[in-house]
Amino acid sequence: MITLKNLTKRTVIFNLPHAVACSEDTCTCSRVKVGVVDHDKVSGDRTVRAVNQRLGHSVTLFPKGTTDAKGKPIDEVSGLLDNVAQVSEVRQAKARFEIEIRRDAPVAAPAATPAAAPVQAAAPRPALVSTAASADPTATPKE
Repeated sequence: MITLKNLTKRTVIFNLPHAVACSEDTCTCSRVKVGVVDHDKVSGDRTVRAVNQRLGHSVTLFPKGTTDAKGKPIDEVSGLLDNVAQVSEVRQAKARFEIEIRRDAPVAAPAATPAAAPVQAAAPRPALVSTAASADPTATPKE
């Protein structure tokens, strides 16, 4: 994962193609229905058909030093896929020193909690027989 930070005093917007912005697990694109006009050259008829298309994700970097209402800086966007750094617009902006690209520290996966051991029934205890009834201390208890 990477973080993009704006180093300029103007807003920077990057339009990211689907192949770059999305991974196998998640797709950040919006899906919209677009009307496409088909033209029949023989009859001259025009028909409209609906086609589903993906609109790529975009990243907006606010000007350097911009903060939200709570004072938190919003001139950077973190948690982007590593592929974003390979987009030509992003590489060009980095070459012009308009943005900074940082690699985020890998987030360690939470330690898996070991499965609880199955509860086993306690082994039956031998019954204790009171030897008070017998006067002989060497007598064996009756079971």
